[in-house]
Amino acid sequence: MKSIQAIVTGTFFILICNLLLQLLFLFVIVEYHTLSKEIPSLQGMGVYARYLLAIPAFIIIMFIGGMITASILETRWLLHCSIVGVISFIAMITPLLSANDLTLTGATVSVLSFLAVIAGGWYWQRRSIAKRVQK
Repeated sequence: MKSIQAIVTGTFFILICNLLLQLLFLFVIVEYHTLSKEIPSLQGMGVYARYLLAIPAFIIIMFIGGMITASILETRWLLHCSIVGVISFIAMITPLLSANDLTLTGATVSVLSFLAVIAGGWYWQRRSIAKRVQK
């Protein structure tokens, strides 16, 4: 039962936070376009917002999702974090692939996001082991 709970909790956290991140990014981009019409020197800088703001936030969300998944389990956290990473990847990439092809940036972010879930689980497990040793 804990296995299902860990997978569902980690996946829902990632998906809900990513939807909120996309909404926030949409607001930022709309404001950017409004400002770029008034300030011409801002034109052309919107592409960098994706790399400097959105992708690191996305990776952090994936990392925290891995931590949440591992916090529910005592053992087999690697398997469960991998499952959460794959489910989250499929849920996020499927709508994109129906309209576009997968780019090098998309593939890189996908691999980094999967590794971030694993790293989050690993971090949580190492942290919990360190706390048990200190007691």
